Amino acid sequence: MANLQVKNLPDELYDQLRELAKERGLTISATVRETLEREVESAAWWRRWDSLPTRNRDFNASELLHEARELRDAGLE
Repeated sequence: MANLQVKNLPDELYDQLRELAKERGLTISATVRETLEREVESAAWWRRWDSLPTRNRDFNASELLHEARELRDAGLE
């Protein structure tokens, strides 16, 4: 397993990591490892999303909800 050294980490960030680790009952190393894993997974997810065929991603959520409710209500009648 590889090791990673982080230089020039701001004290405030280190303190936040220490608090987060304490809250989760983990070591700082485990907390950093989990955080890095989540970030890498998130980046991979966005790369997959961006590689999908272009579609209209501009939509109004409230309009979609309104339409879904109208369809639901029509089915209940």
